[in-house]
Amino acid sequence: MGERIVTPCPACGSATLIVGQGGYLTCGLLGCPDPTLVDRLLSDPHARDHLVTFGPTAFDIQHPLAERGEDLVECGLHQHIRLLDGPPVKPGKYIARHDGDRWTWTELDRNGTAAS
Repeated sequence: MGERIVTPCPACGSATLIVGQGGYLTCGLLGCPDPTLVDRLLSDPHARDHLVTFGPTAFDIQHPLAERGEDLVECGLHQHIRLLDGPPVKPGKYIARHDGDRWTWTELDRNGTAAS
């Protein structure tokens, strides 16, 4: 068995995370509902991005892992979108990036890759 990690598993809450075969983080608890969740979360290509889904009148933001746990009411992106008169782009899923002066939007296709 691999080395134990003190941080609890995000899927089951047990302190049973290990570095498994091949170096992947996994939960060693037999009854864990999703033992590979922690590895998928950390290896997600968008883990460092703001992902925004716009509908005709509403929006949803998935914050970067580094921002989760902070006071999301203070998120500059959330404040920016909330103050707009409507969606800044057509409905869909986007990566939002702040270049220092403004927010830019890169549309994602159904597979989560930048649409061409």
